[in-house]
Amino acid sequence: MQRRALLVTLGLATAGCSALDSTEPAHTVTVYNVDSEVTREVTVRIENDAGETVFERTATFDAENEAAENVPFPESSQPETVFVTVNGTEFERDWPMTDCDGENWAGIEVRLRGGRDEKTTVALGTRCQHVTTTPS
Repeated sequence: MQRRALLVTLGLATAGCSALDSTEPAHTVTVYNVDSEVTREVTVRIENDAGETVFERTATFDAENEAAENVPFPESSQPETVFVTVNGTEFERDWPMTDCDGENWAGIEVRLRGGRDEKTTVALGTRCQHVTTTPS
């Protein structure tokens, strides 16, 4: 499967450490549309333990736009719950626990599966990496 970043479509700067002039650590969100023959309108929203939205992005995924990789949001936001809405159906997951250490911060990978005649499934995984974001 080819993985193409949608960061331009999402209106974000790339999340590479060398591309940003900030020292503020960041979590990341990556979405993969595994069965890319299916077009999906996807919103990922993340809330902290107070129920405040700390991250929200919407994108359309299809054969030409299969992934949005390493979209950052500030590490200090303490994510608690992940909501993924796919073509109007919402899935809720707890932010996964990780063993990230040093200057590596937790990120999530959302994998969407299900062909045209199949039910969509959402799998949530984790990753640790060093990413920064521009402070607001």
